[in-house]
Amino acid sequence: MAKRLEILVVCGNGAVTSTVVLNKIKDALQKEGIQAKITQKRVAEGAQALESKKFDLAVSTAGQNFAQDSDIPVLNGVPFLTGVGQESVISQIVELAND
Repeated sequence: MAKRLEILVVCGNGAVTSTVVLNKIKDALQKEGIQAKITQKRVAEGAQALESKKFDLAVSTAGQNFAQDSDIPVLNGVPFLTGVGQESVISQIVELAND
């Protein structure tokens, strides 16, 4: 059985782009029967959010530099905007839920 995930979604301003990514992740995980709490943050808040250690993973449309000092996986969120490679990222999230 899949665990409930705590996901951080990060974008430049923590608003429009991260909302698109959040909704696509939420829809995909619902189809997989995976529960998740998804939190949005600006990239400037990302490192501090990861320091809390409450997240299982992060998905970022603003690169991974904010997470240099974290051992939490950071996945590329751009495929949720372009559609190219989206299924691969979803598969990675599902895999983390099933670990």
